Amino acid sequence: MAVITVVLFLAQYQIKMSKTIFLTGSTGLIGSYLLKIFLQNGHKVYTLSRGKTDKNAHDRTVEALRFWDKETFMRYKDNMFVLEGDIGEDNLGLDAQSRELVRSNVDEIFHCAAITDLNRPLPEMKRVNIEGTRKMLELGFETHKTGRQVRLNHISTAYVYGSYQGRFKETDLNVGQKFETNYEESKYQAELLVEEYRQKGLWIDIYRPPIVIGDSLTGKTFQFKHIYQFINLCGLEIFDSLPVLGARVSLIPVDLLSEAIYRISENTKKKNRNYHVFPKKLISIEEIIDIASRLMHFKKPQLILAADFHMNSLTPAQKAILRSAVLSINFKINLESDYTNNFLNNLGLEIPNINDALLTKVVTYFIRKSY
Repeated sequence: MAVITVVLFLAQYQIKMSKTIFLTGSTGLIGSYLLKIFLQNGHKVYTLSRGKTDKNAHDRTVEALRFWDKETFMRYKDNMFVLEGDIGEDNLGLDAQSRELVRSNVDEIFHCAAITDLNRPLPEMKRVNIEGTRKMLELGFETHKTGRQVRLNHISTAYVYGSYQGRFKETDLNVGQKFETNYEESKYQAELLVEEYRQKGLWIDIYRPPIVIGDSLTGKTFQFKHIYQFINLCGLEIFDSLPVLGARVSLIPVDLLSEAIYRISENTKKKNRNYHVFPKKLISIEEIIDIASRLMHFKKPQLILAADFHMNSLTPAQKAILRSAVLSINFKINLESDYTNNFLNNLGLEIPNINDALLTKVVTYFIRKSY
């Protein structure tokens, strides 16, 4: 009899702990991996996804989920509900019934949807990254006004620091920075909106990842942006030199980032925190180029200091390429992540520093899929 009582108690506890989550960006890199984690941990998930001319919202979401793990969808598909909509449209493109379904049932919101290309036209960036965030915040606020406390998790970027030089803390935002890319500026503006809605009483945590790379075990990814584009640029051998000597960047595998976000969201008791989710140690651009050159067999460009780099010697095409890649990144920054890493360590999760073995997996996977 005692054993039955314990089993029933544990079953009730599991039901109590399972949440209903509303997720945007479920076809994107971070969102799709989070979807896998949510389902595997017994949560019910409503996803907001766009349909395309060749594929509806449901099929796009399932395809992204199955990329990471084919078994997850088959095992937990009854807990996944795809709502076709658009983050940039009024009411998220949802009909009244779907919107009320979310508002009445959701316990927590994870907002991952965003345009992550660095220099897409600003109006397009505003529509998705800024106004889309406003619509998600307003949905949370509507629920808040009914007396239900719904927690929001906003996936931002570490690059909200823009041009700022010096120590950028987890509590920082407006430090007088300017921006080289529309992406950075749009994510900064979205965080300003978050601050407004925090003042209205919402619980909104912000996660600021750095450059996201493939899975830590396999290098697997379906998105080859940013550092991958830079590696490809080096492989083209169109630059004899690059102004990145001494430059360092922060990278994090998508699986470790997603697991960290989930662990924090499950365990934090402090409201309205910003989390810098990345390893403590940066990695040098030179090390990345060395490994890529060895695996891809290209001639390494000479690395020189930015102050010694002469833009006048470049063609207009070369200048445009560099401005949208290397020259758009501010390397004169000291990103603090002490609170986040200490919190994760207390939960038994340490984000390891990027080493040669992991970089080799990442570049090898990139070569296999792109060449």
